Formats: sequence, C-alpha cells, structure tokens
Amino acid sequence: MQGIDRKYPSHRTSIQQGRAAEFLALAILRKRGYTVFRSTGSDSLIHLIAWEDRNQPIFVRVKRARRPVSGAADVMSRWPGEIEQLKHLPLAVGGSVQFWIYFGQQGWLIYEVLPGGLAEVKD
Repeated sequence: MQGIDRKYPSHRTSIQQGRAAEFLALAILRKRGYTVFRSTGSDSLIHLIAWEDRNQPIFVRVKRARRPVSGAADVMSRWPGEIEQLKHLPLAVGGSVQFWIYFGQQGWLIYEVLPGGLAEVKD
C-alpha cells in the first residue's frame, strides 16, 4: 500500500500539519519584525517565543482547527486544558501569552490569554 489513506489520516500527518501551522506563524512574526525562537519539544506548552528590540516577549501556542472557530467562548470550550495552563504561566511585567489558531478558510485568529479568559487580538 503506497501513499496515505486520506479517509483515515495518521497521527504523523496531524503532527506535520501542526508543525506547518507553527512555521506559518513563525514567518508572520518574523515578517512583522520579531526575533522568534521555536520550541522543538512535542509536549511543549509554548511553541514560539517572539520579541521586538526591547519589548517584552510574546509566548505563543499554535493550533490548527479542523472546523471554523466562532469566537473566544468556542476557543475556551475546544481547548480548555491548554487555555487553563497558559493562564497560569509566570510572566515578566509587559510580557504576554497568545493563542494562535489557523483554519484554512478563516486564516488566523489570535487571542491574548489573560487570567480571566481570552481577548481577541486585532491586527
């Protein structure tokens, strides 16, 4: 059997798609002038760390959605454990945690993770 059975994609395919989303986010941040480091740990809570010159760092978690995302409440219900962990990350004053979601037809949705929930980041 050659090729990938599209009806039953492998776990490896899902991982590759997730990494592709990470690299897209990395490219966007670099294009905006950020210096960016990518975490290589598959179990890492943070995928990217980015900063501009003397600004505080942004810690980014990247996800790829299989269906459209309808807002912060939808994000909280789909990824509650991850959001809860991100809320409790210790940060320096001025630093932020962001949750980036890629869905092909919608493009990128970006949320800042705050102690009380999520706030959409407008470009």
